[in-house]
Amino acid sequence: MPVDWRQQFADLRDRRPDLADRVCRRLLMDLQRQGLVDLDAIDDLAVALKLGGARPVHDPNRPKPQLSSESRVALYDLALEYAERHMEPDKIAATILQVEKRMLAHESARLAEDPDTPLPVLRDAIREFLNFAPGDVVAPREDVIGTRAALVRRLLTDQLDFISVAKRFIRVREFAEVLDHIILTDSRSGRLGGKAAGLILADAILKKAQRRGRLSTASLSPVSTRRPRYITATV
Repeated sequence: MPVDWRQQFADLRDRRPDLADRVCRRLLMDLQRQGLVDLDAIDDLAVALKLGGARPVHDPNRPKPQLSSESRVALYDLALEYAERHMEPDKIAATILQVEKRMLAHESARLAEDPDTPLPVLRDAIREFLNFAPGDVVAPREDVIGTRAALVRRLLTDQLDFISVAKRFIRVREFAEVLDHIILTDSRSGRLGGKAAGLILADAILKKAQRRGRLSTASLSPVSTRRPRYITATV
């Protein structure tokens, strides 16, 4: 069954027009990298389509005038037309999904960086990121690492040495599991205690070694394989 990427794009445009804009820019950049389009030429064509008349001659020392909202719509329509002409439907659909997946990663990081974000709100944002199109799209590694770093800083510590290590091992999914087991208290720091942070990092390091076949379950002690039911956090 062919991918209905146009309906997929229409749904995104209705929900998040800003993300629809990003999808079109991403499609155009991908096409330009492949040498299939010239963005400057498309820019001028969009202006000509909406404003009429000859293409204006720009002073090279001055920035190009901003497109009007109507011209921007024409440019996006043109981007979809070029994408349909040069790209496979599943590739267009994957681009649409990845733009939204990246936005969810950035949103989780932004919420983590705001100390006033309630932990239940942060947990829901992380779960939304994890549950979005599982198996169909993967967020770029740099986005995931940035989200991990923000979560380490919010929940564990702001020590740079710890953050530089922890962001390589503690996965976003593991932060979600930690948030599921947190008992809130009345303080304002919003971080777990130092011992809990160390145990979470150690657990993540052991799990990564096990996933890579460097550590067998039999070599772990019963204590190391048992997940605590609750963790106290100050918020």
